Amino acid sequence: MNIDEQCAYYHCENEAEFIDELADFVCCECMEREVKQGSATYEDFESIGEKL
Repeated sequence: MNIDEQCAYYHCENEAEFIDELADFVCCECMEREVKQGSATYEDFESIGEKL
């Protein structure tokens, strides 16, 4: 199964690689930004590959 989802973050057109705690699809770049600048931790994200 192949999931080709676009990142849910505003103005981001990258392909999603993770699912966040709100079940939104997120790319690696946006995930890193959320961890570094926001209140998220890496444990809040799950790889899409783990869902398949």
